[in-house]
Formats: sequence, C-alpha cells, structure tokens
Amino acid sequence: LRAVQPGRGASRQARLGWGLVSVPPVAWLTMVATFPYLWPDPIGHTRALFTFRARSFELQMRAFDRAAVETRGEAFDRVWRQLTDWMTTGGVLDARLRDWTGTGWADLRYLDVALAALGLVAVLGLIRREGPVGPAALVAATVGGEALLVFLAMDVDYARYHLPILLALAVSAGLGVGMAWGGLLALAGRIGRRGAQPVPLRSLDARAGG
Repeated sequence: LRAVQPGRGASRQARLGWGLVSVPPVAWLTMVATFPYLWPDPIGHTRALFTFRARSFELQMRAFDRAAVETRGEAFDRVWRQLTDWMTTGGVLDARLRDWTGTGWADLRYLDVALAALGLVAVLGLIRREGPVGPAALVAATVGGEALLVFLAMDVDYARYHLPILLALAVSAGLGVGMAWGGLLALAGRIGRRGAQPVPLRSLDARAGG
C-alpha cells in the first residue's frame, strides 16, 4: 500500500494490496446479502450472532467437562494429541506395520508434524524470496491465520474444531514432502554427474602409451 503514491502508477504488489483491502468488507456484505436474519440490522444482528456463539461454547463447556478447554496450554496439549494420536498418517502407517509384521514404530506418529515443520521452513524461505505480499505469504496468512484463530478461540475440544488446524498441517506437510523430494532429486543429479564425468585426455594418452 505504501508503494501507491499520487501521480505514480501502482505496482503489481500494490494493486494486490489494495485488492486485499476490499476482501473483508466484500465478504461481510456477501454474508449479509445471503442471510435474511441480518437484513433488518446488519451490524446489531452480527454482534448477536457472535454473542450467541460465545454463549453456546460456555454451555458446551459446562455440559461436557471432559471437552472443556480452560487455557491455551491445555489447548496446545489437546491439539498436539489430536495431530499425533488421532489425525496422523504416521500413526496409520504404524498400525499397518503392527498388523503386517507384529511390530511397529511408535515414533511414526510424529511423521506428519515433522514434515509440516520442514514445510514451514520452505514457506519462510519462499516468503523471504517473494516478499511479504507474495503468493506464499498470502497462503500462509490465510491458512495459518485461520488455524491460529481457531486455536486461540478453542473452548471446547471437538474434532471438527481441529480441522482448520489439520488443513494447515496438511498444506505445510505437503510442502515438506516436496522440499524433501526436490532435495533427493538434486542429490541424485549431483551423484549422477560425478559418475558421468569424462575421462581427461591425458589419462587416455597415458593408457594408450602403456
């Protein structure tokens, strides 16, 4: 946005920035247009919706003590257990190994988180290269921002509330897999080039003379 100045043309990044500014009001106006309850008093009824939702969380916390989340530390523990015990591809692989061979590898349940951490490194690298308004930053802000908002607002531990966090993990893990695969291909290419290096002419002359 700072790149836009009177009398000067806007850069691509600046146009993207101004376009993103319009997203929240357009999204809210679209919600109002498609939700008749909001028509009589859009602002007041929107506040009423948030109040109703907050009270519903309080009622759920009272009705289901085991699902109540009191602190963010407890929320982190709940999310960690979901991602490493229930919503984990590595855990499925561990279970399959136990079924097929009788033994498994319990640490496989951390595979998804490890790949997501690798993907996060890749995202940070892309953001550093593309800048704070590049595609990588936009995706990270959208997916990661939603996951962070859900984490900060989590008062009840229901599986459906973990899905936005699981989406962020899946996207980051996919980038981690791509980063690891690209590294393996690059390593294989370097090894192949070393094995295919031409023999120097001096070596050929020496062999012929011998």
